[in-house]
Amino acid sequence: MPGSCGIVFEKQIYRPGEVVNGKVHCTFAADCKVRDIKITFSGRIKVSWKVGKTTVYKREPLFEMESGLLLCETSFTPGYYVYPFTFNLPGNLPSSIEVLHGSVKYKAHAKIDKEWCIDDTCEKVFTVYSCYYLGSMISSPIESVKEKIPLSLGAEGPIRLTVNLSNNCYAPNQMVPFIATVRNNSGTTVNEVRFKIMQGFTFEVNERTTETIQTETQEFAVIDSVVKPRDERFWNLELRIPADTFIGNMPNCNYMKIFWKIKGEVCLPFPHRNMHIDVPLLLGSAASPNSAW
Repeated sequence: MPGSCGIVFEKQIYRPGEVVNGKVHCTFAADCKVRDIKITFSGRIKVSWKVGKTTVYKREPLFEMESGLLLCETSFTPGYYVYPFTFNLPGNLPSSIEVLHGSVKYKAHAKIDKEWCIDDTCEKVFTVYSCYYLGSMISSPIESVKEKIPLSLGAEGPIRLTVNLSNNCYAPNQMVPFIATVRNNSGTTVNEVRFKIMQGFTFEVNERTTETIQTETQEFAVIDSVVKPRDERFWNLELRIPADTFIGNMPNCNYMKIFWKIKGEVCLPFPHRNMHIDVPLLLGSAASPNSAW
């Protein structure tokens, strides 16, 4: 007759390098001889997306560890049994995440290796998470510049967008102050300037890349941001980082990289294409490492 098994963790979220404790619960409906009760812990990165009819795919293991919970082959009578387990997570693991095109997952798999019977198995996913503490991050000022020369029959100078931040380290729900300057040396009028904050992931496999945006603010159009030819204007602005922005660390994750950025757009009249700028940010937790758990 079939039995069953289940995995119970001491808690659901762990830091890289932390000790994981839990129990395997086993139920036997009849007398049974068991070679071993094995539990396997593993982590992996998986990315996948379509390019035309081709699927770009990569699966990479992060670690795999197996442990036997019985000292020797054991005969069980019908009943309920509990076996504790403990193992050390490797350090420097990426945080658990699942988004469009990619995921990082961790799980435990238990197997009751029976003699002359169908084995009982079960799986349970657990979460690994870590992030930087804002108080320990080293911030620095940033100046990002983008230039574009509008298409013209005559000689024209460039439109230059400059974004200055006094600090590049922030936490979710904080305001990000910055100065945006547009110097228009062209003969084309700048119609509007817009900004938003974005968080997402880039994926790369065999020199093929794609990107997905997980969180972004509503695009903010700067009021009265027309810049006429041969003119220069600047604005003191600020945007709030969404409170639900993911800030988990992603080390040892070669195929999946996280980013946070301010994205700016200078809107030009037809037939010119708008110009864009990306200003990188670094995000961490405003709470101390101990109070964040």
